[in-house]
Amino acid sequence: MASILLLKNAELYSPVYMGKKDILCIEGKITKIGNVNSAHLDLLEIPYDILDLEGMFLFPGLIDPHEHLIGGSGENGYCSRSPEMTIPEIVRGGITTVVGCIGVDTITRNMHSLLAQAKFFNEEGLTTYIWSGGYSVPPSTLTGSIKSDLILINEVIGAGEIAISDVRSSEPTLAEMGRIVSEAYIGGLLTGKAGVTHFHLGDGKYHLKFLFDLLEHFDVLPTSLYPTHLSRNPQLLKDGARITRAGVTIDFDTCEGDLVPALKAFMEHTGDLNFLTLSSDASFTSPGFLYEQIKEAMKVFNWSLEKILPLVTTNTARILKLRNKGHIALEADADLVAVDRSTLEINHVIAKGKLFIKDGKSLYNQLILDRSNRKIEIYGKKK
Repeated sequence: MASILLLKNAELYSPVYMGKKDILCIEGKITKIGNVNSAHLDLLEIPYDILDLEGMFLFPGLIDPHEHLIGGSGENGYCSRSPEMTIPEIVRGGITTVVGCIGVDTITRNMHSLLAQAKFFNEEGLTTYIWSGGYSVPPSTLTGSIKSDLILINEVIGAGEIAISDVRSSEPTLAEMGRIVSEAYIGGLLTGKAGVTHFHLGDGKYHLKFLFDLLEHFDVLPTSLYPTHLSRNPQLLKDGARITRAGVTIDFDTCEGDLVPALKAFMEHTGDLNFLTLSSDASFTSPGFLYEQIKEAMKVFNWSLEKILPLVTTNTARILKLRNKGHIALEADADLVAVDRSTLEINHVIAKGKLFIKDGKSLYNQLILDRSNRKIEIYGKKK
């Protein structure tokens, strides 16, 4: 593929509606938005690719802040382990930026493997980051501390997913959680990274009490906390809506297919949509299920792309401090998704100017396949 890509006749959502425009992408960046005369490019006598997006909407690539990129270990013995995520799986769901994590098992699914997977994905053209840690406290790190992981490892953008209010939690004290949040915050200050702490919430009886206590009793900023799985039960969701009004960004995972009732309850509890993100929590569930849930919510609530896209673009980019992600603008990364205007089915996916999906078909060819005769097939039975 050429490193110059011209997109013609696109109806743009940035995620704010921008009308019908052309977009010129050079070396992975958006360099022009507006009318682009391809004849001028021809005069340069350099190769470029062109896509006519007539009849399609174009919006920023989705940012998924929570995926188990190296698979999950399951909780029914070794036979319940899930396989690693693949690039085609991720991009088929319109995801161009992803943050990987490990969960309760930090032994067989460890930080070194997660980092290697992130580096592999980055070399192939996706944008991939990781959380440092896992469920347990003290967190499993690569260099001995959350702070040094943030400072020394490009891919690490924060701490997580630290488990609280869950039977699988290591039951950290409030002071221990405060120290983790502080380390992540300082690491973020010194590097310009997010430096947030990503908390896993379970069905425990304390719900978000620990995070409210952190805000009340410690010098912790609301922007340092980023709890996930807050749609798991009604009281947790109610607490989540409340904490967004304090300026804390929360996350709903979509792996259980319950986004519609979760959004309904969130709005009934006057939660602030500006402080809500969505993630796939992909491990046993496909990353693409995130986009399927978004389409369902749009249909049920009669929402526009302009209203729902921030939950997977600008809101996520803000909390993760990804300044070149989540919006269509000059000098932003050329992470773009083109969908059919009528059905919203994904036609094209572009990550950093590189076409991964064209006309609904994958163009990705992993380098190792040229030296392999393996054939791998996985067909999940869950609908």
